[in-house]
Amino acid sequence: MKLKVLSWLLSLLAIWCAGYYFDNGEFIAGMICVFSLGLLIPPLREKLNKQNEEKEKTANVITLKQGVIGGFVFIFVAFVIGAPSSDAEEQKDNSEVQFLILSVSDYEFTLNNKKAVTISFGENQENYCEITIVKKSIYAGSKVKSIKNDNKDLSASCQWNESYYVQSSKHNTFVGFKIESINENETQIITTVNLIDTKKDMYFNIHNISVVLNKNQTETLLLK
Repeated sequence: MKLKVLSWLLSLLAIWCAGYYFDNGEFIAGMICVFSLGLLIPPLREKLNKQNEEKEKTANVITLKQGVIGGFVFIFVAFVIGAPSSDAEEQKDNSEVQFLILSVSDYEFTLNNKKAVTISFGENQENYCEITIVKKSIYAGSKVKSIKNDNKDLSASCQWNESYYVQSSKHNTFVGFKIESINENETQIITTVNLIDTKKDMYFNIHNISVVLNKNQTETLLLK
């Protein structure tokens, strides 16, 4: 009975891990968490045993105890793989930084051959980030992300403490952009970035930072 309860608790942890890692671009760690569910959830484990029996008459049956141990090992491996890389340091904890909208571009230009806009936000003119997004993604509820620079309709960089951080297809970089709400008076956006200074081999990240564009900035944002 205790093993069954533990099996379901680990299943919930694996589901959470899979969602977390996929959302942050850690696909290998996310897939490992998904694989662990095959060992932890009883109906899935029974189905796996049945498939094995059909393939081989002498196939070993995965017991509840083996499933719990195997699932735990998978989750532990996912945690190890999904942990921040030791060869690239995180610069600082940005949780106490007050992020402000510094500017919204008011001139015409394109990103990936599409009309785009750049939003600059940060602590001040020395420490700031810029996100450029195509204008077709500017609407309430819009969610856009780029994992290892795989979305050319979204671009981000940060200039912080004399270091320059960018997206990279060779590193675990991530950009997430969401328009939480938008009206004629203000726009609330939520963003997450994990970028790298390739020269210093150092990461910079902010997670779910909420910033608000005032009326004038919103009007600029909505310019066609």
